[in-house]
Amino acid sequence: MKSTDFAKLIINEKIVSLLTENLENLFNIELDGFIGSHPIGLNLDNKDLLLENNYYVCEKTDGIRVMLYVTNQCVYLYDRLNRFYLTDYRFKDKTKTYLFDGEMFKEEEKYYYYIFDTLIFESKSVIDFTFDVRLGYAKYFAMKLVPLNILVKKDVEFFKFNILFKQMIRSYYFDYVLKSILKLKHENDGLIFTPVNEPYELYTQTNILKWKPPSLNTLDFLVEETEYKGIYKLYGLLERETSSEI
Repeated sequence: MKSTDFAKLIINEKIVSLLTENLENLFNIELDGFIGSHPIGLNLDNKDLLLENNYYVCEKTDGIRVMLYVTNQCVYLYDRLNRFYLTDYRFKDKTKTYLFDGEMFKEEEKYYYYIFDTLIFESKSVIDFTFDVRLGYAKYFAMKLVPLNILVKKDVEFFKFNILFKQMIRSYYFDYVLKSILKLKHENDGLIFTPVNEPYELYTQTNILKWKPPSLNTLDFLVEETEYKGIYKLYGLLERETSSEI
C-alpha cells in the first residue's frame, strides 16, 4: 500500500521510531516485521479443528490487510510491510492507545475499514484474552467509541473511510455466510474461521483457517538459479513451511 486517498505514508524516521517503540513497550517485544497473525488454508489435515473446537466464521473480504493504530489523538494505519500511514482522523481522548486488526476495502466508490480483532485496548495489551473477549472490545470501539471520539481534521470536508465492526457468527452457520456472499457489494474471496477460545498470536501462522472456492485458490512458486546457464529450479511453496521441487 502506498500513500492513498485516505492516508499518507510516514517517512519521517523519528515519528516511525516513536510509533514502533510505543508498540514494543506495550507488547514488551522487539518489533521484527508485521506483528499480525496469519491464517492457514483449510484442508483435510486440519478440518477436525472445526469439528472439535468453537469457531466464529465471517466472509473473507478481498481488501488490504492493515491495522488501525490510535495514539496521541492520531489515527494511523499499519501495514504488512511494517509501514505507518497517517489518516485525517483525530481521536478526542489524548491518553489512550488502541490497536486493531482489520482490512480496508472499497464498496461502490467508498472506502471502509472492517475491525475484526483487538490487540491493544485503552493502552493495555489484550492479546492473551480469548477471541470472544477481544471481539467484544472491537465491537465496543467501532460502535460506541468511534461515534463519540473520532473527528476529522478541520481542513478536511468529509470522512475518507468509515470504520465498521465486522460481524461474526458461530461456524456451524457457515452456510448462511456463504449464501450472504451473493448479496455483498464488495469483493470476496472465501471464508475465515477464527477460534473462539484462543489468544492472539503475534507473527505466527495460527489455527485461524481460511477457505477459498477452487476458482480462487493460488499456488506460490520460487525460482532459483542453478550452476547451468539458462537452467532454473522451480519450487512450489506450501503452507507447511516445506517446498516441493519440480
